[in-house]
Amino acid sequence: MRLFGKATSDLDKNDIDRLIDNQVSESIELDYKAELPILNDAGKKELLADIVAMANTAGGLLLFGLKEAKEDGKNAGYPAEVTAMKDPEGKPVNVEQLKQSLDQIIRDGIDPRLPGITFKEISYDADRFVFIIDVPRSLQAPHMVTARNDAKFYARANTGKFQMDVRQIRDAMLQMNDWLSAAEEFRHNRNREFLFLNNTPSVTLHLVPLGRRDFIDLNKQLHNFKGLLPEDRYNLTRTTYNLEGIIQTINESAWHYQLFRDGKMEARDPLIFEKDSDNDWALKVGDISLCAMRMLYHFMKIVQHYQISPPFAVFMSVLHMHGSYAVSPVRGRVRFAGGRNHTFFHGILIEDADTNIEEKMHPLFDILYQACGYSECTDYDEHGYKWAYKE
Repeated sequence: MRLFGKATSDLDKNDIDRLIDNQVSESIELDYKAELPILNDAGKKELLADIVAMANTAGGLLLFGLKEAKEDGKNAGYPAEVTAMKDPEGKPVNVEQLKQSLDQIIRDGIDPRLPGITFKEISYDADRFVFIIDVPRSLQAPHMVTARNDAKFYARANTGKFQMDVRQIRDAMLQMNDWLSAAEEFRHNRNREFLFLNNTPSVTLHLVPLGRRDFIDLNKQLHNFKGLLPEDRYNLTRTTYNLEGIIQTINESAWHYQLFRDGKMEARDPLIFEKDSDNDWALKVGDISLCAMRMLYHFMKIVQHYQISPPFAVFMSVLHMHGSYAVSPVRGRVRFAGGRNHTFFHGILIEDADTNIEEKMHPLFDILYQACGYSECTDYDEHGYKWAYKE
């Protein structure tokens, strides 16, 4: 999750002070705790319920070490101060041991397992610090707490967690389909614009973070964004802000990379070809897969730089291909995708930012090559993807 437009790993004391000064209230994605969890059976169960509730809703941050303000003797829902925290024996907290213990508790007490949880410590002085558990949204929701053979599902509202009923459990199971439908709709809406702008044969790739996302702070980011994209050896590109976020283009070309403010990404790369005497053109299928691999590689660099959290859906589309053909070693000259002008390949899911993108794309590239008469993608050998795409 992002707080004030920043990734959890980039948060510091100024951000915690901002929560206090601005009286930022608890929400679906924010939960304040004055003390660290006591890791006995009851404490483990309570902690796991808090984590599962966030994972089953929208993800979020558990912030330990922030004491809530009081109004009329009741918790006001916003932080008042950073508190001193000790371990159960009154000694200074060993944060690394705490992380290891929490890792084990989370691994053993949640089903299905919930990957992607991260921890962050923000120190104030010898005794005062804020400990953050960053809980991602999950493609595997709903998760349940399995501590002490007590299997229960939890979700979260602005005022805290609650046990889910049967209808809510069913809705959570359907949530991923809703996310994927929204991502697919975004992909088609964007491609629809390209279909009317020009008829340049091209490959487009979209990366869509699933679920509702906070905006990324893109102020003063033009230079950083440019550094994450393919090297501009001939000074041809132009990087600028637009309504959607930041875009890099080449004049009078369909080529571009777009970063949207909510973390979505789009890239388009024209295919270069020469027409034959029949006004058709021979397609090198590997040019398409290489374009897509290069785009996704730079997308994942953007993901890492701006700490955009998974899960993601990735969509490849090949546009304006009427008149193109490939030469298959088995079937000879084959019309691309049976003569289709536009081909929209199914999406792939990325649940981990450290995933092997070459292996993720392999099944998609098999379909691409089979659409051109091959039995499988020929871009892989026993060592993996064969071509250099990292710049």
